[in-house]
Amino acid sequence: MRDPHREQPADPLVGSTLGGYRIRSVLGRGGSAVVYRAEQVELARDVALKVLNRSDDADALDQQVQAFRREARIAAQLDHVRLVRVYDVGEADGRHFLSMELIAGGNLARRIKRDGAMPWPEAVVIAKDIATALQCAHGHGLEHRDVKPANVLLTTDGRAKLADLGLAGTESHAGTAAFMSPEQVLRRAIDHRTDLYSLGCTTFAMLAGRPPFADRSSRKMREDHVRAQPPELGELGVELPTDLTDLVTDLLAKDPAERPQSAAEVIERLDAIAAGDSGEPMPRVRSRTARARRTRRREGSWAGMLLGLVLLGAIAIAAALAFKFLK
Repeated sequence: MRDPHREQPADPLVGSTLGGYRIRSVLGRGGSAVVYRAEQVELARDVALKVLNRSDDADALDQQVQAFRREARIAAQLDHVRLVRVYDVGEADGRHFLSMELIAGGNLARRIKRDGAMPWPEAVVIAKDIATALQCAHGHGLEHRDVKPANVLLTTDGRAKLADLGLAGTESHAGTAAFMSPEQVLRRAIDHRTDLYSLGCTTFAMLAGRPPFADRSSRKMREDHVRAQPPELGELGVELPTDLTDLVTDLLAKDPAERPQSAAEVIERLDAIAAGDSGEPMPRVRSRTARARRTRRREGSWAGMLLGLVLLGAIAIAAALAFKFLK
């Protein structure tokens, strides 16, 4: 376990000024960029500054720069309270950067890693905020394509904003293994329902403290998204309203046609779940999709047991006949 008090290597950009931004500290590191807390000097405004790592691969760097610019354009086009606002994109001293709204609460991935599963009413609020951001993006004909806890930023009042629109507006099948839809893995046609699958994975992670398919290699997780059924939240010892477990089950359907068909539908169901958190008994009506899926799973289990009994009976009869013949 990393010692939180152990001194970390100094970052060469901390304390410097880049393109009019005075860099204060490191907020997070990714494979291709570092996010800093910075001050936009001219406006005396605190921002999050994402700076691309230097790369000797000109083609890869060009793709990352294009993603930066695309994210800035899309964010300016959408401008929604549940989407992280992007202020500026530019280059200075040979470094490409993007400045955006600073969200004080950190990201959801860090919260889950630190605290584990969260109370379900809190998870419902965050899931609704993500769904609301997706509703805005989908209304403009855009899929996010990389919905995951690391791209969900938390405010100090317990709300959430969706970040990183770098893949939106592309034909990319890229994503993060633990949160990819089956159609992304199989490189099939993608529409807004792939974001809803990833929202299901993210909601599962909030409720269980881990994604539906975890502690495996990226290759195995991708295979599981296509072929394996996620564990039931109830089987993990998580006590939830039936409506909520059914919603997560529906969002994680392998077939996009079996998922909720819009972010608006997800929001409506989350509102109904939240309305039941008032101290009054709430009727628990399983969705037809989730109920049918569970029924198929039970039928498959019973069929397997019946086949096993038949085989055991056949073996017993054969053994009895063989004994009689030998006798």
